[in-house]
Amino acid sequence: MFRLFVPPDDPLVSALRDIDWQELGQTLESFYSVDKGQPAISPVRKLKLEFLRYQYNLSDRQATRSLS
Repeated sequence: MFRLFVPPDDPLVSALRDIDWQELGQTLESFYSVDKGQPAISPVRKLKLEFLRYQYNLSDRQATRSLS
């Protein structure tokens, strides 16, 4: 579905292809405690939001609007 709306030369396509998000998530899991505090937002999701903020020059509010 993603590829129907995003052109193949878009930076988002490159990011999905070039960054191993699953491996990154597994690496970051060791830094999060499952039994302390509130459940964390996925670190990979946070990194993807930061990527979108940087790539498209978005504010925090604009980037997190997609979470609601």
